[in-house]
Amino acid sequence: MRPTRWPWPCARARVCGLKNNLLLFYKFQATGKVPIKGYRPNKTSATPEPSLPGSQAAIIASQSFEYSFISRGRPEIIITIIFLLIFAAYWNIQIVNNEYFRRLAMQNITRSIDLTAPRGLIVDSKRVILSENKINFTLYLVRENVTNMEKTLRLASFFAAKKTDTISRIIARYKKDPQFYRIPIKNNLGRGTVIFIESRQEEFPEFEIGVEPTRTYPLENCAANVLGYMSEITETELSSKEWPGYGLGDFIGRSGIEKQYEFFLKGTKGSQTVIKNNVERIQQISGETKPAIGDTVVLTLDLPLQEGGFLGTAFGAHPPKLDFDSA
Repeated sequence: MRPTRWPWPCARARVCGLKNNLLLFYKFQATGKVPIKGYRPNKTSATPEPSLPGSQAAIIASQSFEYSFISRGRPEIIITIIFLLIFAAYWNIQIVNNEYFRRLAMQNITRSIDLTAPRGLIVDSKRVILSENKINFTLYLVRENVTNMEKTLRLASFFAAKKTDTISRIIARYKKDPQFYRIPIKNNLGRGTVIFIESRQEEFPEFEIGVEPTRTYPLENCAANVLGYMSEITETELSSKEWPGYGLGDFIGRSGIEKQYEFFLKGTKGSQTVIKNNVERIQQISGETKPAIGDTVVLTLDLPLQEGGFLGTAFGAHPPKLDFDSA
């Protein structure tokens, strides 16, 4: 009879090993004895084979059976189970929860930036501009990109010309906001500082420069008691319900016309969704809602008449005017 040919020698060895252990286990169940490991009795010899006590023999037989079945007999089952687990995780990420993980990935590269609304103008009865806006460069700090806070505080102190303790207190006010939130450190930043930071963005990824409108008064101290002044809103005011739509870093009127007509002058904020690369440089603007300028407040005040020669001294014969007819 032709012997059975095994395509894989290792498979034959596994089957033979499993068969021997099964025979050993069944022999123990029948006789309560098991041969000592390594003993090979001679079939022609009449010497009885040595045996072990029943409890020790049971332990050896069961351990040998389990080792052969798990470690030597079925490695392909373990590999199959691992492969199925990996496939299930891949299926969950790519198919079942594809939209959820896609949003998480997009959040890592997209940022939403608030755009400050230009404040409304204040003019007198002759359309002379008493309060307007001008371009302002603001220094922002993004905590998400900070690698060494102590070094960052020193740099912010140098750029903003403020003490490190002051910078630390400003940052502490925004501890409840996300790490990618832009913290305003310094308004009216000098052009030289702006150029220095922008030209070395890879060295200072934690700093950003924002271009925003800021309040200015062309006539300086003229009618200052009527126009009033502005300052940054406080945390106590934000916690109340009297200032909806405001956030840390926003400015509000504190006295005079600026305070009385605050909700007309403030305008409506905008937003901008940008896509950044690994060094936080803006690569693309994916969405934008432009801010709306506040309303213009026209006063019954006639400054040239009341102030006499002040306007002539300050501006000569041509003070700045707002031409509504051409707008």
